[in-house]
Amino acid sequence: LGRSDWAIDATLVTLPGRLAAHDALDVGIADWTSRRDVVDIETLLVAVGVPVHRVASSADCLGDPQLAARGHFPLVEQPQIGPVPLEAPRFRLLATPAALLQPYPNFGQHNDFVLRTFLGWDDKRVAALAATGALE
Repeated sequence: LGRSDWAIDATLVTLPGRLAAHDALDVGIADWTSRRDVVDIETLLVAVGVPVHRVASSADCLGDPQLAARGHFPLVEQPQIGPVPLEAPRFRLLATPAALLQPYPNFGQHNDFVLRTFLGWDDKRVAALAATGALE
């Protein structure tokens, strides 16, 4: 990171020392990372043996060539909006391969089922909640 003072600071060799210096380390790392592209940061740190990966946004994941090659985001037909990418299972089993059997539910699609079945609410209570707009 270009911080020779950190490299020679004996207190930073131990976890308790780094925890005690947390705020200063956080500021220094934030300063260093804020002036660099995330791909450059990953490349540099991986090259020196730091196990690192960006905190990926949805756009990062959808554009990731490795995930695309694995078919991790297949397009699935959503009845109300058309085809959308859905996340497939993260692992592959030869004997029992996982599959997306149906589209993800629409927002609120199972509200009634959850409120009545799992919470045991009656018609009056469900209607009162719906009247507040909380289920829209």
